[in-house]
Amino acid sequence: LAGRADAVLVSYADMPLLRSETLRALVDAQSANTGPLTLLSLNSPRRGDFGRVLRDGAGRVQAVVEVASATPDQLRLTEVNVGAYCVDAAWLWPALERLSPSPKGEYYITDLVGLAVSDGLAVAAVTITDEDEVIGINNRVQLAEAEAALRRRINTDWMLAGVTLADPATTYIEPGAQLGPDTVVLPNTHINAACRIGLECVIGPNTILRDTTVGDRSRVECSVLEAPGWPRTSASGRLPGCAPAPAWSAACTWAASARSRTPPSGQTSTSAISATS
Repeated sequence: LAGRADAVLVSYADMPLLRSETLRALVDAQSANTGPLTLLSLNSPRRGDFGRVLRDGAGRVQAVVEVASATPDQLRLTEVNVGAYCVDAAWLWPALERLSPSPKGEYYITDLVGLAVSDGLAVAAVTITDEDEVIGINNRVQLAEAEAALRRRINTDWMLAGVTLADPATTYIEPGAQLGPDTVVLPNTHINAACRIGLECVIGPNTILRDTTVGDRSRVECSVLEAPGWPRTSASGRLPGCAPAPAWSAACTWAASARSRTPPSGQTSTSAISATS
């Protein structure tokens, strides 16, 4: 990248929940910084495994100290280094040559902070408050934590957009799915990225939708659907693309009618879809 960019944005590869808005704020802060480097920090007493950001009495960033090298007083600090930086490219490349290896023979990019300060240059910081953004994934426990955090983020955005989630903790909506306003999603519902759901629908409970378009004011319950689309007004009959759901077969029936949610006499199935005007 030498000679090809004015600034270099650096972040860890195992933190997928960093928001684009956060990284933009980091770039903007470095653009306004008179010094060569801006780092991302988080105020949290719960991220004890992160390096600590050291500041002087005037609040200026002085260094980042790794946990293994920190004193007991430094470990009590709650401002931690997230591991994302925006660095002036012209300063970065020669500065990297000046880094010294640790006793283990490793080079720490965090040492750039102290290097800039020792040169009399300003180091800025952008501080965030959302701990979910800094979840690192190094094992399957952390992967599950990150997935739960992403689900909370997606579900919160949908509720703020006018979709009702009866139980967000058991609602799984993939990024890319589209839901119309005033739609209600009931517990134990999975909606994949290719789904398009109209307004004022009721989806669930115990429903899985894959690659499915559901028309306005439709009801889909106790179903597994994988099909191109269901219009609001459907003719009665067996619905193609409904996969059986044995655990629910005793309880679930289906109906497809423009004006009634009552199933046709004598017809039962493991999937249900109905539409009301």
